[in-house]
Amino acid sequence: MDKLRTSEWLVARVTSTERAEEIIGDLAEQNLTVAHYWVAVLRICLAFTWRWIVGVPAAMLSFLMLGVPYFQILKPQVELAVSHGHDLEHDRIIKLSLYLFLSSVALASIMVLSLTRYGQRSVVTRLAAVLTFTISGSAFAFCAHQITTGVAILVAAALLSIVAAWRYRRPALAVIATFLGASGLFFVWSWLVTLAAFHLSPASPVVSLVFPLSWLAMYIGIAFLLSRSTRWLRVVVD
Repeated sequence: MDKLRTSEWLVARVTSTERAEEIIGDLAEQNLTVAHYWVAVLRICLAFTWRWIVGVPAAMLSFLMLGVPYFQILKPQVELAVSHGHDLEHDRIIKLSLYLFLSSVALASIMVLSLTRYGQRSVVTRLAAVLTFTISGSAFAFCAHQITTGVAILVAAALLSIVAAWRYRRPALAVIATFLGASGLFFVWSWLVTLAAFHLSPASPVVSLVFPLSWLAMYIGIAFLLSRSTRWLRVVVD
């Protein structure tokens, strides 16, 4: 009985409780040896999670996907400010573009995770993709000081969000809930890195571990939030 309860609890972590009960019930009827039983349980868990395993490292590259073009646009702005003796810290447009860029990175992470887990036809994937490209486009425009274009894209993103939220309430809530959670994880990650940088020597091996491990943990957390938000809201994914 303990074996069944433990394996059922384990499978329920990667799927619904009802489905876990059915799967473990079927396994129990097969009279497998202990070793074959647990191998079967692990294979079932892997079958439910391999898409997340692929999606997490793919989502971690979303920063590069958006960061490379963003910093290509930002570089001339920095050079221009330096040549004129200006301080970019007081440039509110650049600050706004940076906030939008970080938001688009969080949304891109959700988009990639949803794409690998639920596929391109999922409403969650499509909503995250629309928000990613509109918010990132606005960030690029503001970074280049194309204020009119940035505002226009931002307004379009807001209108699309309102329409999508009205038509697809639960998927939109899943994206918003995961985005808010991801933003909080980004804040915690940046706080950890800053804490490590100020209190530890740069040559310390702890610093070299804090950055990649906290970065990986953050994206695992985003994947967890996305899976739970779609489950809690009972979002139907294709």
